[in-house]
Amino acid sequence: MKKAIINADDFGLCVGINQGIEHAFTSGILTSATLIANHPGFDDAVRIARLHPDLRTGIHLSLLWGVPVSGAACVPTLVDRNGCFPDSPFVLSLRYASGRLRHTEIDTEFRRQLDRVLGAGLTPSHLDTHKHIHILPGVLDVMMELASQYGIGRIRVPHETSAPPGALATSPGARWKATLIRYLCRDMRNRLQKRGIRSTDHFRGISTMDAMNSATLIRILEHLPDGVTEIMTHPGCADPYVHRYASHVVQRQIELDALTDPHVRDAVERLGIELIGFDQL
Repeated sequence: MKKAIINADDFGLCVGINQGIEHAFTSGILTSATLIANHPGFDDAVRIARLHPDLRTGIHLSLLWGVPVSGAACVPTLVDRNGCFPDSPFVLSLRYASGRLRHTEIDTEFRRQLDRVLGAGLTPSHLDTHKHIHILPGVLDVMMELASQYGIGRIRVPHETSAPPGALATSPGARWKATLIRYLCRDMRNRLQKRGIRSTDHFRGISTMDAMNSATLIRILEHLPDGVTEIMTHPGCADPYVHRYASHVVQRQIELDALTDPHVRDAVERLGIELIGFDQL
């Protein structure tokens, strides 16, 4: 049996992203979204999540972009001199590799982000992280412990084996990123299973991140393996705020168009794929 979770990242980043996610859910094949707690679109995203309870909403824990929920003074090793998270995963990884990130501060910030979502009355379906930072072992340790404490039994494993045959050519950067993440999270499922935390069997969306249009999405669906696959997407509408951080802004509209394309919906039905949420794992 082939099942797919179609998840949108960055829910809560800004109003334009939220609008795209809502449209992809109400008029497309989107089943899930992960809510980022430290950006100005948070309250609007909470409103949308309450309006559409069938949109499974997870938490997009973040140590990148914007300011910490806990306040810069509480997490000095996580922020720059302006009290902001780094914009680049590379910068964060260098800090981690050099031992400059305190795990106690990661715990503090993740806990505040969790509390903000729970305080809004939402029940998270799962956890993942912005830019997959939980592939770093120490970050995953903190995340697993919090998942256990908060009773959230599902975490994303971004282990992507390869792009589907016939998919549009992607950039060398996307392929390199997929390879690196695959290596760093090679043992993640085993670690999660030992803690009683569930994940999907497969993952798609990194190697095709700059070529995710209708044709690519259909190719992914046509080559879906047996079991449950998470397909990561980034739909959104134009919004000035997103230009501050995201480089592939136009791509978000392309992905929104793909998720709402009737041909994509027809492919799901033709292939007999069941669309589910993380709560159904």
